[in-house]
Amino acid sequence: MLRRLLNRLKFELERFVVRSPLHRLAFIAVLIGVVSLVAGYLARWLGAPFATDGDAVWWAFLRLTDPGYLGDDQGAMLRTISTVVTVLGYVLFLGALIAIMTQWLNATMARLESGLTPIAANDHVLILGYSSRTAAIVRELLLSEARVERFLKARGARKLKIVILADLVDVQVVQDLKDRLGALWRPRQIVLRTGSPLRIDHLHRVDFLHAAAILLPSHELEGETSAPDGRTIKALLATSSSSRALAAEKLPLVVAEIADVRRASVAERAYGGPIEVLATDALVARLLVQTIREPGVSAVYEELLAPVGTNEIYVRVVTEMVGKTLTEAAAWFDEAVVLGVIRRTEDAFEAILAPPFGFVIGERDELVFIARSFEACAPSPAPKNDAPLSKGASHHGFVQPAHRPKRVLVLGWNHKVPAFVRELDLDSVQGGLHEVDVFSSKPVAERAAVIGDDPHASVRVRQLEGDYTSPGELARLDLARYDNLVFLASDRVDSPYESDARTILGHLLLEDALKGASKRPAIAVELMSAENVALLGATDSETVVSPLILSHILTQVALRRELHAVYTELFGTGGAELVLRETREYGIPAEPVSFADVQAAAAARHEIAIGVRRGGAIELVPDRAGRFVLGPTDHVVAVTRVEEERRTRASTFPPPPG
Repeated sequence: MLRRLLNRLKFELERFVVRSPLHRLAFIAVLIGVVSLVAGYLARWLGAPFATDGDAVWWAFLRLTDPGYLGDDQGAMLRTISTVVTVLGYVLFLGALIAIMTQWLNATMARLESGLTPIAANDHVLILGYSSRTAAIVRELLLSEARVERFLKARGARKLKIVILADLVDVQVVQDLKDRLGALWRPRQIVLRTGSPLRIDHLHRVDFLHAAAILLPSHELEGETSAPDGRTIKALLATSSSSRALAAEKLPLVVAEIADVRRASVAERAYGGPIEVLATDALVARLLVQTIREPGVSAVYEELLAPVGTNEIYVRVVTEMVGKTLTEAAAWFDEAVVLGVIRRTEDAFEAILAPPFGFVIGERDELVFIARSFEACAPSPAPKNDAPLSKGASHHGFVQPAHRPKRVLVLGWNHKVPAFVRELDLDSVQGGLHEVDVFSSKPVAERAAVIGDDPHASVRVRQLEGDYTSPGELARLDLARYDNLVFLASDRVDSPYESDARTILGHLLLEDALKGASKRPAIAVELMSAENVALLGATDSETVVSPLILSHILTQVALRRELHAVYTELFGTGGAELVLRETREYGIPAEPVSFADVQAAAAARHEIAIGVRRGGAIELVPDRAGRFVLGPTDHVVAVTRVEEERRTRASTFPPPPG
């Protein structure tokens, strides 16, 4: 019975002390009072010369709280009590008080650093979620100074503020972001808050209703796509329902990533405001398929879709060009290439790139350019005369040849494989089916269930089980029979660095296996970090750093919404696409020519030249007046349109499983 009573007292004391620092201070105050009473009454009972009990208690309290009184007392008995009380004072008064105050300050600082305090901001850019890609997104925003300035000016804001909502903000997260940003780290511009985009109260913590744009990136390292897509759609629903509850008149623009393109329409319906949904699987798969069809085109992606590039895609209103054909308008721009127009409809933007000959620019159209800066997209005082190669040229388009069947070996597995197969299916095939072998350690039954069985597919898929990082298992494959080898980054590991480590190891083993082979297939590699591109060594393999490209597109669409239509048209399924044309296809002679000559030769065949590839190096939008010689191994980088049949097929595909 006594033990239960003691346990009860200990429990109640514990519950009282752990409530707050004030409760701990109250407990120490009670102890100080008890010690003062006991010591004072004991001293007077033993004959100390105090006039009243209060004087004795005050004497004990002074010795307890101030050790400077030690030595002032007379008599052995009083000095003994004074010494004991003074030592208790060190423990109870000074030690406990300092410990409580230090603990309270540490807890307060930890709470402040964890980002639980709600913010009040206007026209900020809100990033929902923290992952290995967050630093790349922030870097893009900070480096896009000119575009950010126009973005803020359109909203009446003066300075960019970036707010990140992470699951947990601690010292490690902040230090990780600092390390990745380096000299770009700006604590007054970058604010981190703790919370989940799935909770409405956490969304209010970052003042989402007053944001200029909300970025909702998908997590690359998730394995199955249902988990990140489910979180994305639930976050959109939470944002939309909260805004309706508050009767918000205007919702911010949301740019969200969906890992599976077949769920894009669901994501669009989940949000009640302006939204742009980026289908990451289809986009990356399209880039990989284009590297198979157009060797060397990955360098163009790096130029246009990575921060290291000097050229970007711009959209600008040029009223002087209204009523002119696109060919006529192109002659007015010396430092930019006109790709087409953005045509506004009631609720969307339509990108019309490389339109048919004679296309006329309308009043509501915005021109789409490739240039080094927004200022370079301004028209010159007068148009340039037609180049010599365009004189007398008949305006007829290329007859697009049907692509021959490809034998492709996919090494590894991630959620983009079904989209990759669908993209190959969209190619016209002459004389047979594409053959795709998927070599991965993931169980065959699981892979087959994800890909499904489409009876209309022009791709025959075969699942092979094995680990490409094992030399013995890699040797089982007849590598020389394939036309293309594609390394896919693994999304079943904990970090992009671990994923790239597997890919690079497999690439090194593959290079050894191909030594002395009678035929060398073309190799395309998907990496998760740009830092690891150099680790592949001096090879002719083409690389696609998918997180870097996706981060660039995500941020650029947030800053200029119309760009989504351009990216979808140029890098998506169907529509316009990038090609590398041999010089003989344009009839360009082996003599000094200008880029204006090259543009005229491409325009005569309903294509738009945006640059050249000389000696393996890509040069986009070169000086129109400069002259150079294009040899038989050089290429012209052009934008052309695909067949209407492919556009129709691209718009129909089966829903996702489940």
